[in-house]
Amino acid sequence: MTSPTEPHTGVFSHINGPRDDLLDRLAVAEICKGWPVYRDASEWQNFRSLFAPKATVWTTWSGPCDIDAFINVSKEGKARGVFIQHRECGTLVELGPDAPGEGYDVEGDTAVASQRSGNDTVTGTGTDTAGGNATVPSSAPSRSVRRAVGKMKATITQRFVNPGDGIEFDVDCDCRFLFFLEKIKGPAGDAAWRTVYVKLFYEKDKIVPADGHSTPALTAEERAYMQDELPEGYRYLGVMQRRLGYAVDAKLPTPRNAGWEAMYKAMEAWLVGDKVEL
Repeated sequence: MTSPTEPHTGVFSHINGPRDDLLDRLAVAEICKGWPVYRDASEWQNFRSLFAPKATVWTTWSGPCDIDAFINVSKEGKARGVFIQHRECGTLVELGPDAPGEGYDVEGDTAVASQRSGNDTVTGTGTDTAGGNATVPSSAPSRSVRRAVGKMKATITQRFVNPGDGIEFDVDCDCRFLFFLEKIKGPAGDAAWRTVYVKLFYEKDKIVPADGHSTPALTAEERAYMQDELPEGYRYLGVMQRRLGYAVDAKLPTPRNAGWEAMYKAMEAWLVGDKVEL
């Protein structure tokens, strides 16, 4: 279960507020909901549009993965019969302050630095995944960056077939998707939200028999692996994904490990414009 201790150290724009805040939160929530809608249906063009040019996602079966590589391995898995669905259970958004800063430009190809006065040239570093420095002439219009974190409660449900006896069952995993997004205002006043990182809290999971009563037998080795190596939040999901040949990431955040507090610190750092290590 989750801790009774408040994980946030401050409050960001998350309900009500000015019209622009409401619209930004709506736009970000729309992007978050694109994960279950587009990925589950293999709408890869729409799914890719949710992300910045260089973005990173973390899942149990992929570990940290570049978004384009993630799409490719997702396609490969589906071609082999891997059947993962997502049920979105509610999404809320927190907004950081609007401020000069660094981030992706609206064309989505480079990192841009905040504009300073004078006739010199400004060099800055973009977000961690932006891939290097960019030089911005001093004559360029100023830009501002706004960041957001989308919190999407969801259930991952993956269908498995037990080898030998053919028993069909699902593993359902309750989780929270955490989307780290940026919005860049360009020279013409245009703006675009894009996802830079996605990482999940894995909270609890279970085996659900497809016929209501038949469940797979776990070997002694599998039970030891679950107990000794996998966090409580995704033990059943992890052991079944390992059966499919995946190298399961055993270091993802759950309510009972150090990743919980670290992720909340990262969310707050992201919202105020700092770089984060996820």
